[in-house]
Amino acid sequence: MNIAMSMLDSVGLMALLSVILGTLLRTGLSKFQKSVAAGFLFGGGAVLSMMSPIAIMPGIIVDGRSVIIGLGAAFGGIPAAIVSAAIAASYRVYLGGLGAFPGATGIIVAAILGTIWSRYLRPKGRIKVYHLVVVGVIISLQFAVAFLFPYEIAIKMIYDVYPIYFLASVTSAVILGTLIERERRLISSGASLKQAAENDFLTGLANRRSLQMAASDTENPAESGSPRHTLVVLDLDHFKQINDKWGHDAGDRALVTFADIMRQHSRAGDVVARQGGEEFAILMKNTSLPDAKNGMERILQATRSTKIEGPAGGFHLTVSAGMVEYRPAEESFSAAMSRADVALYNAKSAGRDQIKIAQYNIAA
Repeated sequence: MNIAMSMLDSVGLMALLSVILGTLLRTGLSKFQKSVAAGFLFGGGAVLSMMSPIAIMPGIIVDGRSVIIGLGAAFGGIPAAIVSAAIAASYRVYLGGLGAFPGATGIIVAAILGTIWSRYLRPKGRIKVYHLVVVGVIISLQFAVAFLFPYEIAIKMIYDVYPIYFLASVTSAVILGTLIERERRLISSGASLKQAAENDFLTGLANRRSLQMAASDTENPAESGSPRHTLVVLDLDHFKQINDKWGHDAGDRALVTFADIMRQHSRAGDVVARQGGEEFAILMKNTSLPDAKNGMERILQATRSTKIEGPAGGFHLTVSAGMVEYRPAEESFSAAMSRADVALYNAKSAGRDQIKIAQYNIAA
């Protein structure tokens, strides 16, 4: 009964650890940092488990440490496995006794078994209950280290302890795995909603809302002075004719192809957006008009050199652009956008497939 209560306490501890892990997964840490943090979390949990063990005989204790370490490795990754196993094994050696070496070995084996499940048996899609049962069964196999004890002690532990340990391992795996899977789905769902809210569904570029948010970030710059940016509005030429002659599927391919061209010829810090329809925009932060114009010339050249294939042949694209200098400290983004639209109109009126620059007007 005492063994059962000890393992039941470990199941409860696992539930608490899973809640903390769910909170950890929502932080802005990198994947590696989250894994290391999970290692400290599960390593600490294993130490707590060893602080209230059941003594089978002098120097030999039973608790839920290996279950905690194995599941930490299964769901936390290799860094978590290494960190948690190092913490727990060191503490078990510190406790000493006849079971120190087998206990520390069992912790390391549990971490290895959890890692094996994570790398080779964990499903790529949604984790279901039977997957969790499997990981619990696999981690329970670390109990084979009982045979590092004299044979009589090992047999006693297998008959008296392993059945309870097995149930605790499977139960903990199901509880922890279910809670972590729920957290992962919630995080993924939130990321998908954010992606849908901030990106154009067809091209994957930022949408109008994201462009405005990026522009608002420039209105209160951390650096001193009055930074100058370049705002460009682009519009595919004769796009309605493309849809009418080649069909809307070809029009969509043209939009996606042009979006790819913009990505390829833009810098990492540029905000490239689809405004709607065939209209696009680029916000080039801390970029002068001459430098921006050189980049835009490359986009125009790449566009006119690209052929969109269709069932009845193919066609080439051209694009017109209006460019302005944008000073957030002196004019609103909407005012800069209006000036860029006028420059775009001038490029269209002048024959298309070209760039027009609107001169900066502080009164705008």
